Parts: sequence; C-alpha cells; structure tokens
Amino acid sequence: MECHLAGGKEPELVREVERYRLEIVGLTSTHSLGSGTQLLERGWTLHYSGVAQGERRRAGVGLLIAPQLSRHVLEFTPVNERVASLRLRVGDRSLAVVCAFHGPNSSTEYQPGLLGVPGRVLDSAPTGDSIVLLGDFNAHVGNNSDTWRGVIGRNRPPDLNPSGVLLLDFCANHSLSITNTMFEHKGVHQCTRGTRTP
Repeated sequence: MECHLAGGKEPELVREVERYRLEIVGLTSTHSLGSGTQLLERGWTLHYSGVAQGERRRAGVGLLIAPQLSRHVLEFTPVNERVASLRLRVGDRSLAVVCAFHGPNSSTEYQPGLLGVPGRVLDSAPTGDSIVLLGDFNAHVGNNSDTWRGVIGRNRPPDLNPSGVLLLDFCANHSLSITNTMFEHKGVHQCTRGTRTP
C-alpha cells in the first residue's frame, strides 16, 4: 500500500486497515525520516525505515502490525529506505516479512540488481521460516502461468515489463508465488497506475 505518512495520517491508515480486517500491511512511499517503531492508536504498531536526516524523502517503507500480532514480533530490521524486514512467531513457526519499494522513482529501475537487497534479506532468514514479500516493484508480470508455473496464476493482464521479468525470475529463484495473480480481480484493481490502453 502506498502511503505518505507525513502530516499525521496514521489514524486514517489504522481505520482503513481495520475496515478491511488486515493484520499485516506493507507500506511503501512513506517518506519517513529515520527508522524505528511507533505505537499507534488502538494498539497498532508501525515499524518503519526511511531516509537519513538531511536526505530528500523520496522513499521509505513500513510494516503495520495488528495489536494481536504485535506481541509476537521477534525482531525488526530496518535495512534502508527501500527495504525493511520483520520476524514474528505465529503458532509454532516463524514468519519473515520483507517489505520492499522499487517504484518509478528508483534509480535502479529495470537493472539486474533491482532485487539484490531484498534477496540478501530473504537469504539471511533462518531456515524453516515462512517468507512473505510485500511491496511495490513497479512490475507487470503478465499471465504466462505455463512458463512461470507455481510463480504466477492466470489472473493478470498480459502485459509484461522489464521489472516484471526481474520479479518473476526473483520469485522463481526464491520459491515464491505472486499470490495476487492467483485470484480474479476487477480490472480497476489489477494495476495501481499506468497508461490506459484502448
């Protein structure tokens, strides 16, 4: 979810995620300064990673955690202004959640190293952890589910861009599935922005 947190938008954000009954939300474009953990209203916890003091606020990521999960957080790692990770204990297992932002303002857009930092974070997760990768990758992954079996489903528009190819390859190499391609969505919910085609 793209979310500029400047100007006290946190209460509105909490209301919105509660309305959709979400428990873990990856946030991108937060424009956060520094990194840390902030307790929000009604027990929600925001773990964020932003830019250093004096730098232009062009990115920032965060993980918003529901009150019932907050006490199960094992560790939060703010990697940089584009990647953060969190580990939680869920039942008898551990869950590693990584949030990454590689939106259109990224200087690394369309380059092979695009997913290097998130990849290193995933590789450092303890063996046995379940992995969830959240974020904005500015990727159109197409719908070729025969070629990318187990990585994507058929419920996406057919367009594929260079970032999409990198994301597909990354997910295949890390045994990840792009789950929002596995379910049908209204056309308006399949892309967050872009050029309309006739």
